[in-house]
Amino acid sequence: DKQGLFPDANQQSTSSSGDNQEVLAVPLPSDKEKKKKSKHRKKSEEEEIDIWGDHEKDRSPTEEEMGENTFWGLDNEECDLDKSWDYSRHEPSLNGSVWDVAVEDSSFNFAKSNIVVQESIDLSKPENEGMKLDHPAFMTWMKESQAFLICSPRNGRVGVYHDNTLEFQGWFPHTETTFKGPLHLLRLNDGRVALLHRDGIDIYENKGSKSELWQRIDGQFMGLTQGDTDELYTVIAQKIARQVFYSVRVYRPNVYDKKFRLVEDITIDVIDHDRKDKKCCPRYILFNKEKLYISDMSHSRIYIIDLETREQFCEGYFGKNAGHFVAPLGMIQDDVGNLLVADNANSNLSVYNSEGKFVKEVPYTTKFTNPMGFVRAGSMIF
Repeated sequence: DKQGLFPDANQQSTSSSGDNQEVLAVPLPSDKEKKKKSKHRKKSEEEEIDIWGDHEKDRSPTEEEMGENTFWGLDNEECDLDKSWDYSRHEPSLNGSVWDVAVEDSSFNFAKSNIVVQESIDLSKPENEGMKLDHPAFMTWMKESQAFLICSPRNGRVGVYHDNTLEFQGWFPHTETTFKGPLHLLRLNDGRVALLHRDGIDIYENKGSKSELWQRIDGQFMGLTQGDTDELYTVIAQKIARQVFYSVRVYRPNVYDKKFRLVEDITIDVIDHDRKDKKCCPRYILFNKEKLYISDMSHSRIYIIDLETREQFCEGYFGKNAGHFVAPLGMIQDDVGNLLVADNANSNLSVYNSEGKFVKEVPYTTKFTNPMGFVRAGSMIF
């Protein structure tokens, strides 16, 4: 984000021309979800530090900062959009950074298919002014409500949009509600909604036609994802003897009231703390087949934690050539575990396998710049 949403990464990022923002979509087949249980360590209790800084200034976006939304599809499966998207053939509600599909034979494979642009919506055009979709960041799909929730950190709001037309329907959870830097959104496995903002994580539940705050987890967190057995994962920064360390914080639902409770912190051991040129900047986390993937925007790396073996790996190098990163951010996986990674600085989309090895780049011809997050909605990825 060239306006300073991720200040640590801006020190090394090279900006592409324009400040356009977009949304992507890819047709997907319907699959069954797989359940497993992961092992965890004991929790640690260290002092948390401020990772937001003073960069979240409230202001109105300029016209140049308005962009276009783009919808993507695979060329090996038919997808008739007609300015609306048919989800009736696809049932799974898998979204945000928390879905894991276990299939043997799948036609949806980033490595074997060509990802192509289906349609774009230019947010700067007058006819799209009513969408109120300025600076879209991360989003989630509410299948039951047939709606997308899309957060805008710049104006502190979360918008509600119809999932077929992207027509603006109002603000979440209430018209008058604003947040400090709302960033990550996640529809949880039980249908509740988790919203990560500057002051912590708010979890909302649906009460008829209204959404009410159900639980608040105070703290400063980076990224949000959920596992197959409902664990909630996020990243925290801790200062120990003047050294900043990053850990994955794990919350698990209580058996009695289903409220999330802290069970452990998993230290990210593969971060290079000896680097003097740049501070590490992990900002996104994805659960995929009993592994956690964490993108570091500043060190241009992806950290992989195997939750079963507790092994950790580090993949990626800084650079502008194919297979390199500048500021990797959003990630989403296909049916076989490959990753689609968005580079927020150079606007590249690249495919990596489940071990973090580069497979290929995704070419496109739109004005797509500064990508942030993905979300799956039935047959599409936005």
